[in-house]
Amino acid sequence: MAGAAALVGLAPAARGASRAGGAGAGAGGSAAEVLHPASRAAYTLASPSAAPGFVEGSLAVDGTSIPFRLELPAGAGPSQLALILTHGSKGDLSGGELPTYAAAAAAAGVPCLRFTCSSQSVAVRARVMQTLMLRARELHPALAHAARWIVGGRSLGARTAAQVAYDCAAAGAAGGAPTSSGSSSVTGATGGVARSSGSSSGSGRESNSSDSSSGSVTNSSGNGGSSSVSSGGSGSGEGQEPACSIGRAGLAVAGALLSAYPAHPPSKPDDIRYEPIVSLRVPLLIAHGSKDPYSTPASWARLRARLPGAAVVEVPGGDHWLHVEGDDEANAAAAAALGAALREFLGRLRSGGGGGGGGR
Repeated sequence: MAGAAALVGLAPAARGASRAGGAGAGAGGSAAEVLHPASRAAYTLASPSAAPGFVEGSLAVDGTSIPFRLELPAGAGPSQLALILTHGSKGDLSGGELPTYAAAAAAAGVPCLRFTCSSQSVAVRARVMQTLMLRARELHPALAHAARWIVGGRSLGARTAAQVAYDCAAAGAAGGAPTSSGSSSVTGATGGVARSSGSSSGSGRESNSSDSSSGSVTNSSGNGGSSSVSSGGSGSGEGQEPACSIGRAGLAVAGALLSAYPAHPPSKPDDIRYEPIVSLRVPLLIAHGSKDPYSTPASWARLRARLPGAAVVEVPGGDHWLHVEGDDEANAAAAAALGAALREFLGRLRSGGGGGGGGR
């Protein structure tokens, strides 16, 4: 099979099918299998929903099932700009403010792809994020022309997005990397009406205690001094591709949405994570809670001073989940502000602007 893999239309899957397991052959449906020309990995696809809303399914990356949910803009054709998001160290793709961002993106005409990954490693998550970006065109026609991606997430997911943006910039400077992203398969699940909020099936609060991001950018001092930088961190095993594999596929990172980015590890406010975000040169949108225990006011001020070009939304009184305890009015206002900020950010990116990236 030469050229790009074609979408295979199948009967709609059963609406009650498992999100994690997928349902390529749902009730009354049938499954078909093709081989992706790059990876030679089999995948199956459910018929995409014809109505505006969402599509859910799963992507197998190196044997691990990665649930995803794609929010679709109403009445819009394929978009060149797309947003991809992932969650923190606990929870899933519906955790925290991620549904708010997904709804805001869809309202702005930008499809939003969210995914769940249980790994606590930034490197592993970065590999999964890139694989989804590479395979996005197979997931739904709305992503057929998606070539410019805003990478994003909350907490550990924000660190993952920053790593992907950094790795891809480094690979681009070196001439790119192969388009294959290892073994992967796609299973389609359900379509329906988009929702602006959702509950997390793994609702535990994020501990942000893991720094098991082998090969990722790390900061060696908390005073803005020297940093150790490696651009080879997103691979995960012998014989697999370099850190970034999207360049030669014609894709690019257009910006980054970093929500509840942990400025420092727990109980280490002087160990500020300057890298990789201060080295990014793509437009940044950062959301921050003023009472986030993983970004103390002094630590956040030092990090923020190194990001003069970033657009920042601060939630007064907000914790690590950008939530104000016991204040529904404040939380509603925060959700509205986050959605508005993202819509404005996407509008600037579409018009060729978007603001500056990191800085020294």
